[in-house]
Amino acid sequence: MGISDLAGIGARKAISGKSFMCRNPHPSKAEQVIAEFRKEAKKTPMERLRDNILKRHNMTQEQFDALSPELKAPIQREIEEAMRRAVKGGRDGSAHAGTNANVLA
Repeated sequence: MGISDLAGIGARKAISGKSFMCRNPHPSKAEQVIAEFRKEAKKTPMERLRDNILKRHNMTQEQFDALSPELKAPIQREIEEAMRRAVKGGRDGSAHAGTNANVLA
């Protein structure tokens, strides 16, 4: 392992038998992209489905959570119906329009 292998991502240093990661306080663009990818990769298909519906409504989860019950209800019904379609489509092998491929995978 050379110095170039450690640049920008931190280095492990053994201190009294323990390993610590030294992080750059200003991550590079590549590190930011990798972190965002990992965050998305950890989501379940249903979480991705919900996020896609909220995105179509131009809102984040936090904005959705802040809505009044009257404004939240129709969007929640849309999310629940999309989830029902995704689960049903996954059982009989049929895909419905608007269903993400990663939901069926």
